[in-house]
Amino acid sequence: TVQGAATGTGLSSQEQVIAAFWAEYISGPTQTEGRKLIQPGANLEQLVLQIDGSHVVFTGIITLPPGQQVKVREADIASVYHVPTSQIELGDPKHYAPNALPVTVQLTAPAAQPQITAGTPTTPEELWAAYVAVPEGAMPGTTLTVTHYDGPKDWEGIATRDRRAIGTVNLQDLAGNLDLETIQIALSPGDKPSQMGIRVMKEHALMHGTMLSSVLDELAMDSRGYVRAGTYVDSRAALLPLAQPGSGARHLYLVGGSRSGKSGLLEQILLSAHLSGIAVILASPQA
Repeated sequence: TVQGAATGTGLSSQEQVIAAFWAEYISGPTQTEGRKLIQPGANLEQLVLQIDGSHVVFTGIITLPPGQQVKVREADIASVYHVPTSQIELGDPKHYAPNALPVTVQLTAPAAQPQITAGTPTTPEELWAAYVAVPEGAMPGTTLTVTHYDGPKDWEGIATRDRRAIGTVNLQDLAGNLDLETIQIALSPGDKPSQMGIRVMKEHALMHGTMLSSVLDELAMDSRGYVRAGTYVDSRAALLPLAQPGSGARHLYLVGGSRSGKSGLLEQILLSAHLSGIAVILASPQA
């Protein structure tokens, strides 16, 4: 497998060709007089090219200034790179900022998937019965009723144990049973102890970050004592109170699940404090 990742001047020759096609037909600046661009300014950032044998794929993030929305569609990209739309995947806008949408383009068709052996569990209910509900599974003795289905890794359902409480569920065990990451699963206890709501997500908003501005001044504290921590899905700035002007520091309680980005956010807050001339005392107690 060969992989390259860069933006700007660090692009490989192959990545430069990909970026040139994107600029020429989608974002600009175009070299062809009179050409109508698909969406001017919709730049391709964080370009990554992967070559695995005959399979060639690139990924990136379609980026626009805050307040604007990505309008580039799969069919647009397919027409530029002369591939079927089935080989283009755009991130679900529900999970990302409207001005930063991840894209995956398979420039060559992926290898044919092996045939599934008859009797192999494939549906959520079959997988649940085979791996989760068994005695050594994460939720033994349960049955799954799917209530909403958009794909093998995008569904909701209710797990039920007959006349017995389900109790505490080990999320890591459940993720292992379903061959998923823990962040792709959400549990919601029901009114009955014998039931548990299950949601499986193809991708979660926390699995992909939105790029910070390259302008360091934007990380500094404003006149009200707030710093920018990120961007909401509606493109509004997500603000955190860093200090009370004229009074001093503010307390901030930061909580989150495993791999939800607490450490990264803390590093950003520390950088904002440094840029704003605020001293920080950091304690990291260990259990």
